[in-house]
Amino acid sequence: MSAGLVVLVATAAGLATGLVEAGVRGFQLVALDRMLALSPAFPWLVPAVYVGLFNVIALPLVVLTFFARSRPSARTVVAFFTGLGCVSLLLFWHPKLHALATMVLGAGVAVQVRQQVTGDVVRLRAVARRSVAVMAAVVVVLAGLANVPGTLTERRALASLPAASRGPNVLLIILDTVRAASLRMHGYARNTMPRLEALASSGVRWERAFSTSSWTLPSHASIFTGHSPFMTGTDWGAPLSDTLPTLAEALRSRGYATGGFVGNLTYTGRQTGLDRGFIRYDDYRFSVVHALAGTSLGRFIPNSPRIRRVLGLEQSPGRRSAGELTAAALEWIRSVEGRPFFAFLNLYDPHAPYLPPEPWDTLFGPARPHDGFAARLWNGGRPLAKRPIHTRSADQRREDYDEVLAYVDAQIGALLDALAVSTTRWSW
Repeated sequence: MSAGLVVLVATAAGLATGLVEAGVRGFQLVALDRMLALSPAFPWLVPAVYVGLFNVIALPLVVLTFFARSRPSARTVVAFFTGLGCVSLLLFWHPKLHALATMVLGAGVAVQVRQQVTGDVVRLRAVARRSVAVMAAVVVVLAGLANVPGTLTERRALASLPAASRGPNVLLIILDTVRAASLRMHGYARNTMPRLEALASSGVRWERAFSTSSWTLPSHASIFTGHSPFMTGTDWGAPLSDTLPTLAEALRSRGYATGGFVGNLTYTGRQTGLDRGFIRYDDYRFSVVHALAGTSLGRFIPNSPRIRRVLGLEQSPGRRSAGELTAAALEWIRSVEGRPFFAFLNLYDPHAPYLPPEPWDTLFGPARPHDGFAARLWNGGRPLAKRPIHTRSADQRREDYDEVLAYVDAQIGALLDALAVSTTRWSW
């Protein structure tokens, strides 16, 4: 086996594994109407990620072909990557199966495959080349289909809006897991959100306001439709019913430009049905870490508390900060100037694990050591305070939470200041 043939076999196995997983996910999404937290690019992104993962895993075998006296045989290489693909698909179909059992099953498949495969390298190379060519063409087609909507569709939607009335701009900001008891306007000792408090003092504040549900999706669905959770059809695996009109649809029909910008991808992403009526719905952004987390094998690290603890990875993969979301919203608002807008933001930072960025990470407590290379890579290169959850006391966790609130408050303040300057039809 040459180095090139090892890479070719790894690529073929990665494409095959990724296409099978993407195909099953597509069937679940379309035929079974499952609510899956997936990027719209998953049909091509999953196979592409598997190609990268399998080739990284193939590096030791490639090195062996150059330096070892005894090169790996064709049968061994094919069996290894077949077993690896089996492990990946088992992690997908049976995520609760013990990792050791999954590996044993994968090894068993590899042994059986090795007994069936011939050692004809010439034939293997020809089959692998044809397979890679066909599967790569399928991935390219899927990528093209997945990217068709994009900017062109948004421009057409904006152009087709009816004439807008001179209504007010509407900005809806939902702060995920922010509790009233942690705000000074409700009696808390620390001034965690001064800009929100200033806004409340110049507007209307409800002393007795109750959520329709204890968790994200049904409460958002009620806000968007005005109906109780049992009427919206939402559940842990069920999206918002398409029989109910939404706030975004109502405003869009009146000429409003509508845009949603969300941080909680699991329960406010487009798979939940909350995107209905929005011309732009900004949820999934491409990042290497987020792409990895979209595959069963790539999720093995974030789902393993031990591995994350060793590497110091506390943050959720690809999680978008309040600063990123408010900047994206402001950029979109400026792009639709001339029309009234409805902008919806779901800011997810106050949800665990409570990792405030600099300089807010020292606002209510002493400075802590910051994360290393692995954690920065996991967080897309952005620095976050390294605060392992398992070592933090209750008081320290409260400090972390309060500092996150202060950070989010600052981002809201920056957005409101920019809107006050850039928009002509804005009033409190």
